[in-house]
Amino acid sequence: AILVAARGASPDNPVWVLPIGPLTNVATALLQVRQEGWEAEFSERIRVCWLGGGPDGASTHANGGRDRWAPWVTYMGTVESGIEFVMFLERPTGFSINFNPVTDVALYPNNPLGDYLKMRTLNYVNNPNRVPPGTFKGMYDLGVLSYVISEHLNKPWIKTVTPSILLSDAPYEPQATTGPTNLDVVHEIDVPAMKKDFWDTLNGKPAKLLDSTGASTTPPPPSNMLGLVNASGTREQADSLDAIRFVAGSSFVADTMHARFTGNTASGVMRMAIFADNDGVPGAVLGDTAQVDAGPGLRSAALKTPVQITEGSVYWIATWVQRGSSTNVTFVANDGTGTRFRAKPAYSAMASFPSGSTLSHSANVTYAVFATGTED
Repeated sequence: AILVAARGASPDNPVWVLPIGPLTNVATALLQVRQEGWEAEFSERIRVCWLGGGPDGASTHANGGRDRWAPWVTYMGTVESGIEFVMFLERPTGFSINFNPVTDVALYPNNPLGDYLKMRTLNYVNNPNRVPPGTFKGMYDLGVLSYVISEHLNKPWIKTVTPSILLSDAPYEPQATTGPTNLDVVHEIDVPAMKKDFWDTLNGKPAKLLDSTGASTTPPPPSNMLGLVNASGTREQADSLDAIRFVAGSSFVADTMHARFTGNTASGVMRMAIFADNDGVPGAVLGDTAQVDAGPGLRSAALKTPVQITEGSVYWIATWVQRGSSTNVTFVANDGTGTRFRAKPAYSAMASFPSGSTLSHSANVTYAVFATGTED
């Protein structure tokens, strides 16, 4: 299932794998991908957020202890391929989201799903071998789901995350690091906010799909969009021209370009453009916009001349930014995935965009930038 999902994903829309048990399947998938020879493509299409382990080691507690080799195989596989790996500690982090089986059963909705969950919960409560009276049940699985939701909607639910490495001796203790790493360990979360969102959603009152600036995260119809509408991370940009690679999912005529910045970004000015692809690098400029302010939230500008987008073709969406102060602007972005080329020409509100041949590869990152228009 992991390999099938990855084959259907893309660098612009990677799949989250959320193991809530041992890491056996993820470790096996990493080994199989290496054997089949498509590790590079796989690494751009997948992220892993695992409920497991503890401060004392990745192979401790139930999920880490049931297959003690799998956490190390997974960790090394993700390190070597650059896959983002989040370790949502089973204890204490996962257990901190808990459920009072006696009183919280009333929070279930009055519908067939709620009735089924109440029945299962009461059977659990009435089994003294499972839940001793007066104790709580950890809602572990909710944690990894809430992690992804908080990343996607820019919710401040994740309070303490430590960039880490795993020590090479069992039980593979996580150790904080200031150096490069692909592993984040989640230690502290906003439990009340996560539980409220869970119960509200279960009762038919889900949170609106808005980011921290109040802008809608609902993407335009795929028939008239090229690029990435929203992302889960951030990336700063100084005074530079950055081009991000995208593959068109459909044919349409692009007439407007958009860029999404964080809610607390510095101000500046920006122009945008669409470049053709020239054998894997930016090529000719197909269309560009006039100057627009670069600031918090979603910023949009009309293309001076509409651009024909063809399904299956590669394009580069470029942002040419000049800061308004000494502080960089901050894009909403997916770090570690995608392809960015960069140049640093002197900014001009009027001059033509330079040729794509002046840009060179600078990072694997995808900004939340996209073009929209009308169907072909």
